Order: sequence, then structure tokens, then C-alpha cells
Amino acid sequence: MGAIFVSYRRGDSEGQARALSIALREHIGKDSVFMDVDSIALGRDFRQVLQERLGSCDLMLALIGPNWLDIKDAAGNRRLEGPTDIVRQEIAAALKRNIPVTPVLVQGTQMPAPEHLPEDIRDLAFRNGFELSHTRWESDVRELVQRLGLQAEGRQEPPLVVTAPVSLANSKDVMPGQGASRQRLWIPGLALLIFLMAGFIWLKYSGTTPNSQLPAITTTTRADKPLTVNGETPTGAQPPATSDGIVVDGELTWTKTDNGKDIDWNGANQYCNDLTLDGLSRWRLPNIDELAKLYDPKGSSDFKIRKPFRLTEKWVWSSTKQSSGSAFQFYFHLGHGYENPLRTSHLIRVMCVRGSGE
Repeated sequence: MGAIFVSYRRGDSEGQARALSIALREHIGKDSVFMDVDSIALGRDFRQVLQERLGSCDLMLALIGPNWLDIKDAAGNRRLEGPTDIVRQEIAAALKRNIPVTPVLVQGTQMPAPEHLPEDIRDLAFRNGFELSHTRWESDVRELVQRLGLQAEGRQEPPLVVTAPVSLANSKDVMPGQGASRQRLWIPGLALLIFLMAGFIWLKYSGTTPNSQLPAITTTTRADKPLTVNGETPTGAQPPATSDGIVVDGELTWTKTDNGKDIDWNGANQYCNDLTLDGLSRWRLPNIDELAKLYDPKGSSDFKIRKPFRLTEKWVWSSTKQSSGSAFQFYFHLGHGYENPLRTSHLIRVMCVRGSGE
């Protein structure tokens, strides 16, 4: 099986590129798929590695999202117009070698018109493309694999592991593979609905307002102001010393922001275990469902996380493991969980959580 080069633009389709790379590796093997984040060893000159891979790959998948064409640099110029733009160089090199270059359209993006492309990659507009739909992700990936003839010789087709089996209570999106889970869970879901309705009726006629039972999110904003939930200081919580770094959300206390630098899964666990913040210790790595509850699909920025939480990157580690060598990260842009190797660290952050009463 020949090598596949996955080309994408950061700030446009990095989430889809990572998920697609993981799925392809499941089909044809890890060494047959190149994606810069996971495939360039530490200390290597990325320019040299890219040149080597572009010279030896057998086909390219060029992911094109809504910002791919028009995303601008710090000076306000279209990145694609710059002769040193990495994405432009990658595609130009592949087209020059005349290997198959498949535009992979994501997030409903249309194929760019030839007149909107620089001359050295204008032929991309005439290459037959493929659309990857968010709502049909798994079946679309399978079709892409079949149409490209990517099944490795003598290799049995494994199930795709593309997204985490998480529950996105705040999202209207349908996650890949979610349909089967819904069929299995409709009976307990109906029982839960009946239980909640009965609880609401009891609260209403017992003179207790339901909203009074819900703790408000309260952040610490001043060094002399104790952390409070509904006017009471949680057991074990200490007034912050010099920071407003924690958020109480129901029964959980969170770090208000992430750690601010790249970190792998083992490092993320150690970071939380060693953390002491505003007098609080005993922090841990959150599971994928806990992270999903922080997702806000209506967020105005790329970092779609509920206020007052803040992120410096869109990927956050969870404690939920898929195997001995992989765990799920939550992607706070699309609201998905993705499985990745534990050693992966590029552009990944960690948030820590603890029980509010601990």
C-alpha cells in the first residue's frame, strides 16, 4: 500500500484531518498515512520531512474547509497568495508530480473556482473531489476508502474508531455512529424522562421552585472575596489568594482555563495530580462526558466552551481511554471526542476537575 499525504490548513480543518488520519490508519496501517502533527519526529527539520514525504507519497488528500481559501495572515493578506504558504507548496508539489490529488470538502464547503486559486495550484479545481459530511462521517469515510482503493493487501477491514462515545447534552449535532446507541438507549431514556417529570411535579406542588435547586456558576474575581455557590462556601473550599482560577459548576470545581502549553496524556494526568490552585488540591483529569458538558455549540469563537471557562487551544485531554495506548480528546470547536495515541501532544491542553466538597 502506498503512502497517503493528508494536507490541511490549521484554523480551518485540523479536527477533520486528525479524525480522517486516524480512520485511514485503522484501514491501511500507521506508517502509510502522513499527517504533520503526528508524523514528524521531534528535532527534525519539518521542511525537509515535508519535502521527503511529498516526493514519495502516492496520493494526496487535500482537506478544504470554509476558511481554507480566504484565511488571512497577520498582515491581512490571503495566506494562499503567499508563495511560502505551506498548504500551497504541498499541493503544488503533488500536482507537479501528477499523482492523484483528491480535494476533500468538509463542513459543507464548495470546490474553489479556478480563478480564485494561484496559478501553480489552479489544476486542483479540476480534480475530482469528495465531500465528507459531519452527519454521515463514518459511512462517508468508508466510501472514500473504497473509492480510493486503500484497503491494504491481506488486511481485514476493522471497524472505524473515529469519535468518542460521548453524550453531548448541549449539542444539536448528531455524532458519527450515534444512531445505534440511541436505538439501544431509548427504553432507559424514556424511564429517565418519566422520573424527571415526576420530580418536577413534586417540586411544583411542594412549594419549592425547581430553579432554586440549581447552583449558579460562580467564579472568584477578587483576592478578598471567598468562593461561593448560592451564598455559601463549599466544604473544603478556601478563599483564593491571588487568582480567579477556579469555577464551581454544580458538584464539580474546575480550573477556569487550560494549562496553556502542549502536553501528552501522561503529562496531563501528572499535571492534575500535582496541581494546587487557590488552596485546593486533589485535582484529576476529567472524563469525556464531563468535558462534553462544557461545550457550547452557540459559542461565538472557535473555542466553543461555556462561559466563564477559557481555552488557549481547542483540544483537551480526557481520562477516558479507548485502549492501553490511546485516549479520547474533546474538540471544543466541533463538539466531538476523538481517539488519539497517549504520546500525542501538539496543540493539546489539559483542564483539571475535582469534587466541590472534597
